[in-house]
Amino acid sequence: MSSQPETAAYKAAPPGAAANEGRTRADPMQRLDFQDALDRFGADLGRWPAPERALAAAMLREDPSLGELVAEARRLKALVASTAPVRAPAGLADRIVSLAAASTPPLPRVASPPTADAQPRERLRAAEPQKVRRPGER
Repeated sequence: MSSQPETAAYKAAPPGAAANEGRTRADPMQRLDFQDALDRFGADLGRWPAPERALAAAMLREDPSLGELVAEARRLKALVASTAPVRAPAGLADRIVSLAAASTPPLPRVASPPTADAQPRERLRAAEPQKVRRPGER
């Protein structure tokens, strides 16, 4: 039995089932669907697609614990936004490329394929029409 509460707005996915498996837009949103949408669209429900936004709003009215998930997503977004961007050291890309090039074995040498003008006369001879002999001719 699932530890998630069931309400009219959503129902818990059966154990081992994917949250969105077999779900259509008309199906009620499940708790895992809500969490997945929160991860994909963010804590601002105004940025969610309209169908998911309506289902999420209904779920939030019925299950206050989902509000805590939204609050946690907002705190995480604020924390990430408050940190200074990380810059790669100068020349890092060049060092990576040179190391990759040094560790890649050289390509094996292969004989060149024959050029288009190799043995042209033999091809032309094969294409020349042959004299047709009539029965009884020599």
